[in-house]
Amino acid sequence: MNQRIKYLDSVRGLAAFSVLVYHVIMAHWGWNIGGKIAVFFFNGGDAVSLFFVLSGLVLSLRYLNPEQPLTLNYAKFASARIFRLFPAFLVMLAIYYGYVYRYDDYFFWNWSTNKYFWLEEALLVRGRSVLLLPDWTLGVEVAISLLVPFFILIIRYNQKWLLYLMLVTFFVGKTYFNINIFHFCLGVWLAYHFGDIQKFDFEKSLFYRFRYLTYLLIFLLYNIRHVVEYFPLNPNVQYLLNLIGLDWFHISGLAAGSILALCINRVKFQNILNWRPFLFLGKISYGIYLTHWLFINYLLMPRWDYFFKICGTENKMLVLFLLITITGSVFLSTLLYYIVEKPFINWGRKLL
Repeated sequence: MNQRIKYLDSVRGLAAFSVLVYHVIMAHWGWNIGGKIAVFFFNGGDAVSLFFVLSGLVLSLRYLNPEQPLTLNYAKFASARIFRLFPAFLVMLAIYYGYVYRYDDYFFWNWSTNKYFWLEEALLVRGRSVLLLPDWTLGVEVAISLLVPFFILIIRYNQKWLLYLMLVTFFVGKTYFNINIFHFCLGVWLAYHFGDIQKFDFEKSLFYRFRYLTYLLIFLLYNIRHVVEYFPLNPNVQYLLNLIGLDWFHISGLAAGSILALCINRVKFQNILNWRPFLFLGKISYGIYLTHWLFINYLLMPRWDYFFKICGTENKMLVLFLLITITGSVFLSTLLYYIVEKPFINWGRKLL
């Protein structure tokens, strides 16, 4: 399956948008009841689970069609990932660096001597996220996505049992394994069963009768970290979960997988996701993830008193901060996509 599935791009775009709104709210308004309710619907914290499951799905889908020969070139796969992720990230990181240290008299010297550890953040190898806080996920994305070809080979060489074993192992083995490997494996599992999920007659199943309850359950599981904040678990139950290494990101990952399965199965959802604004949002989603922090953390919050004098109330400030961040991020992300992302994506595909 080589054709790009556009509605999945829209899912990524909506997830990136939820991260933007979530970070604006949590910058100051997360403490009040309105903010606490809003983060259920713009749950940027658990959008990370959705990003990783979706990556496992889209990166492996084209290679898991048993009717087509496997033509997996690891060097080409890795090159495409590096050219997809690094150029736009490095451009934005340079902008962040230039803005934060713009008054440094020895700017270029300190940059060349790595005084501010720019290199560690740029290479995504040491988990350093200072200038661009959300970039911790990019290191995970780079590292684990390069393992996806091995998951693909496991399936294509009829060792599917090993993928299931890894799913269980990574689910309960958080103490020893990066939890996000589970999300990628889950995405590969969805890709392997993509055709079955598409063909599943949801309307004739038991789930359809209780579909709204099913949707609500998925919604709550996706927001499980916020749910337990209001309804804490019994300490003994919490201890047992900690003992077996169960993390709430496991649960939100399963919910993310369920959301993607519904999108794959339900044509009604696909029709909504294929709406042009959502498709465009998906196209510039990576840029939104990279640019929104500039507005929130560096341009708006440090000028709190100035904006408060203009707005007069915190609620008006929230609306203004959202408008500025959304407008600015969409504008910069569009430039970033056409000037940086798209050319480097094409070069990455042609390099090998």
